Amino acid sequence: MSELKDFCAAVKAPTVGLMASLFDLQRDPTKAADVVAQVDAILDAQRLWPSGLVGHVWATQGSETLRGIKAAANAGDGARAWELFASQESGLHLLGELCRGQEGW
Repeated sequence: MSELKDFCAAVKAPTVGLMASLFDLQRDPTKAADVVAQVDAILDAQRLWPSGLVGHVWATQGSETLRGIKAAANAGDGARAWELFASQESGLHLLGELCRGQEGW
């Protein structure tokens, strides 16, 4: 599935970058811009979402989760941003599960 390959390639670096930026944000609220940049990159990559995966939980909740992370970062709330990132219901592990087996995942 070429669409999945393209999507996973596009979100790989900003997803890893977001995790690192969230660690920094928890120690230093001035790191919000780094989190926002990574979130914006993932949101931009959402345009590549595979058309055959419309019902996937990330398709229905991913953008909302990312917007929540961004809002928490802008508020300096690293704990809330991490909570959203790590959520079992809508966190970024869903991208890892979706992209498992793709190059670099």
